[in-house]
Amino acid sequence: MAPIGWGAGADMQKSGNQNRSQLGKRKSYKDINSEGYSEKGNSSLKFKEASQDELDAYRLRLAEKQAKEKLRNRLLLVATVALVTLLFLWILL
Repeated sequence: MAPIGWGAGADMQKSGNQNRSQLGKRKSYKDINSEGYSEKGNSSLKFKEASQDELDAYRLRLAEKQAKEKLRNRLLLVATVALVTLLFLWILL
């Protein structure tokens, strides 16, 4: 196929070529079933159970992170309002 040129046409052609090159690379349904995922109940996810100490430590880290983010947002708001006020006063005077 002859190249279309530049811009959107070339990008569409490039995308089509990349998609065509991916056609034979998907896993077949037969391969997926051979890995043990044929039954709905067989593919349940297993998660680590967290102890109460780990949960408390996580909540503490999360609270500290939220406090830092809240302080950062407030400082950013104050700096923005100050900058806009100074710019407004500079334009008027």
